[in-house]
Amino acid sequence: MGMSCELEGHVVLCGWNTRAPHLLAQLSASGQRASVVADSRPEELPEEVFFVRGHPSKQEPLLEAGLRKAKAAIILGGGEDAQALMTALVVESIAPEVYSVMELHDPANARYARYAHVDDVLYPDSLIADITGICSHYEGMSVFIRDILSTADDGHSFASFDVPAEFAGRTVGELFEHYQEKGLLPVGVIVPPEGDGETPFADWCSRVNPSEGEIVVLPMKVVCIQKNKD
Repeated sequence: MGMSCELEGHVVLCGWNTRAPHLLAQLSASGQRASVVADSRPEELPEEVFFVRGHPSKQEPLLEAGLRKAKAAIILGGGEDAQALMTALVVESIAPEVYSVMELHDPANARYARYAHVDDVLYPDSLIADITGICSHYEGMSVFIRDILSTADDGHSFASFDVPAEFAGRTVGELFEHYQEKGLLPVGVIVPPEGDGETPFADWCSRVNPSEGEIVVLPMKVVCIQKNKD
């Protein structure tokens, strides 16, 4: 066993793919440290990023990468979803309290991610296709999308916040006004189905531009557009 990562509250990248360098840049821009577990050290990996050689579906390299002390684990998709799902099972068995996000190619495999108790799931292939379709339909939309999806520039990005307990029973209009006073632009909320706070975040429901008169029922997250830090 090699030298263990001494970071705490960091993000562990489990695996490597073509999106990983950009992901690391986004994390760095937001002040988030990271460690990486992969079969071999990628040429694009910055020297300052803690690297562990090993397969991310194995317990030992994940422990060396500081998984138990991490804030989050990102399970990067490769050629097949099966490998990512195996990694997810190991990640959740080691550190179930760490927030886990995984990439899947096939949405039909989402049920297996639920069995592994992954907190959130993304589908990069369909997401890119959706964005491309929007950009082809609305001229100039790509500029706006690049702005709000990136934390690595001086523009804006999405952020979500847990709604404070004192807003329970108040209106969404009051909630949005609270965040507007903080210089944020509220655009919607995320809620669990039927108020079930035990439901994994991957199965929560989004409501964009909800009615101002809607009553806040906790748990709930508010989604805002915020200015990136200089």
